[in-house]
Amino acid sequence: MITTAYRALLKRLRTVTVYVHSESFIDGEYVETISSSGTYQMAIIPITAKQLKYLPEGVYDTQDKKFYQIGDGTITAKSTIQITEDDVYRVKEINNRYLDGGFTVYFGKKEK
Repeated sequence: MITTAYRALLKRLRTVTVYVHSESFIDGEYVETISSSGTYQMAIIPITAKQLKYLPEGVYDTQDKKFYQIGDGTITAKSTIQITEDDVYRVKEINNRYLDGGFTVYFGKKEK
């Protein structure tokens, strides 16, 4: 199924690196390690001030982004998406729109 949104996303695709994290406790301390990584084609769109009104209050700001993956998404919530070395986002929410739009949306919070 090709929708208007799907066509628009195809024009904005970029290669990003996705890191999947695993969590464990070592000597009583929380440790997060990278368990796998891969490259994906995603459309990257900033979260606007207007969109912030409809998202959970205080969770996102205008530095954060939405990442669109064509197809049924395979990235988990325990992931980060890296655009460049200094531009990394933690996946906070996943909205699978595959059945009605042919894509999956990942909401990314900018890592400081």
